[in-house]
Amino acid sequence: MRSGGLSALVLQDHGLPGSALPGVADVRVERRYVARETKRAIAGVNGEIPVYPGIDIDVPTEAGQKQTTPEDVRQAVKAAFVAGAQGVVLSRKYSE
Repeated sequence: MRSGGLSALVLQDHGLPGSALPGVADVRVERRYVARETKRAIAGVNGEIPVYPGIDIDVPTEAGQKQTTPEDVRQAVKAAFVAGAQGVVLSRKYSE
């Protein structure tokens, strides 16, 4: 599989356009993903329990890959609240 091929497949599976440059995240894609998945989670619980989307910040990346910026985090948090989240969880990496 060519470089970025798996990433492109994952983005396609989520209905999101992929970046033209491997390893370069697009904050617009992240914002749409957060909003869509927040709405999906709220619908999944019928709005009966609070939904707190997890926003990764400063996840370790390899050389040449995009680093999280304060604007990336701001846009993702804003998207979560606009989509109806009751709060957010900020963490460096969801599995830590």
